[in-house]
Order: sequence, then C-alpha cells, then structure tokens
Amino acid sequence: MQLPYMYLPYSDWVSFAEAMAQFNLNIQCSPLHNYCKFKQPCNNVALNQWFLEFELFDDSTSNRYALPSTNAFLISGEKLGDSVNTCYLPVFQSNYDDGTMYIGNLFMNYFYMVFDMSPYDEFGKDYITVGVAPINPDNIVG
Repeated sequence: MQLPYMYLPYSDWVSFAEAMAQFNLNIQCSPLHNYCKFKQPCNNVALNQWFLEFELFDDSTSNRYALPSTNAFLISGEKLGDSVNTCYLPVFQSNYDDGTMYIGNLFMNYFYMVFDMSPYDEFGKDYITVGVAPINPDNIVG
C-alpha cells in the first residue's frame, strides 16, 4: 500500500486506456509506453467532467468506489521526466502479471482501510477481511 499511484493488470489497463479514448479530453493513452497524459499543464485540465470509479468485489459482495476529480489527483509531467506542459493520470500498468490491482496511496488518501486477520488467525479460514469506507472529513465518530 506504500505505492503512490494506482497500478492495474495489463488487460485492465488496456481497457482503462480504451475507455479514456472515448472521451474528448485532449488525452493521449499509450499501452506501449504505459501512460495516459494530457497535452497541457495540470492546472489547465478540466476534471469536472469525469471521475475515476471502480468496483471491488469478492464471491458475495461488491462495492463501487469513486476517486474525486481534482487537479491534486494529477501528476505534473516534470515529475515523470516529461515537460511541464504535460499532465499524467496516476494510473499505470503493473509490472506484475498476476491479475492484482494495486490501489496504493492514491486510494488510501480518500478511504479508510481496515485489514482484519481474525478469520485466518482465530477461525482457521483461508482469507482475511478488508473493510473500506470513505474518510470522514469532519472527524465525527459515532
């Protein structure tokens, strides 16, 4: 979870890049070079038109999660060795071909994550439980 961006398996990344091509957002996606970037500085990118949504699921439950579309979500090209006149989406293809999505800090900046080993440790099950909830910006408990 210490990864800074979101990393998708190859087939999911290609689907993501194809979906981004459907919008007229002045964005260029390249599966060969593993990026989706805008051909303009990040502060000129209008993100109020879309959001990044995905679904996490297991055998019995599924939930949809959306990351907000703010310019803080974007990466200036100069941070990735490109021009300041480019702006990258923080979604890349994973180097591992195991079908796993790595959501990293990008996701954890907006959601609480709870990892519960109780099913495995206490009950001998072959799984753990992961809880996900939106961050409470007002810190109200109860």
